[in-house]
Amino acid sequence: MFKFRKYEEAGAYHWHGTYSGGWRRSSPVLHARYDVLVRAVERALDIRREVGLDVGCGDGVMLYKLARRGGRAVGLDLEYDGVSVGQRELRRVGPEPALVCGSGYRLPFADGSFGYVVSTEVLEHLDDPRTWLSEIRRVLKPGGVLALTTPHRLPSGQLQDPYHVQEYDGPMLQAELAPYFDEVEVRGQYPRALYDPYTRPLGFRPVNPACRTPDRPAA
Repeated sequence: MFKFRKYEEAGAYHWHGTYSGGWRRSSPVLHARYDVLVRAVERALDIRREVGLDVGCGDGVMLYKLARRGGRAVGLDLEYDGVSVGQRELRRVGPEPALVCGSGYRLPFADGSFGYVVSTEVLEHLDDPRTWLSEIRRVLKPGGVLALTTPHRLPSGQLQDPYHVQEYDGPMLQAELAPYFDEVEVRGQYPRALYDPYTRPLGFRPVNPACRTPDRPAA
């Protein structure tokens, strides 16, 4: 395992790609990474009536997204640097942060504490995903929901990031989650027709910036 140094080296790098204040730096793809989880949870329950948990919250962008929708969530991250940056950024834009430094392998919460859990690009970093999933199942209420994202495995199996331990295709992810949850739904995150304009130049300069219009913070 590598020590995760991104927060130490780059600071609030998720905020830089979403709520930086500079529209040319905002990434719709990065916004979508969080927004698809918020929508998935909202399809299952009313986030205004439940307390959620963001496992691997990092610098806190997901917590801000949930707060803007009327949700209340606790953020947990193993890296103190991420928690520290998250506290600073969340105080800057408004919501009082509820952040905890701790391990997803041993969540510091009682059984059935949360109505939902979200986790953005964490599963692929884990040496022991089964313990992690078991802990998430433990802290969820009966009928609770887990929504997570993880990058799709390359056909070659080559890891896309040196911090990754295991990447998944759809059937692999289904098999990993099935022992812990009564229902599992695996979806693609980005429709290809929309993903390409966000990530590749279109050859027409006035269109390229328009594809990167940001979701600016309300504060």
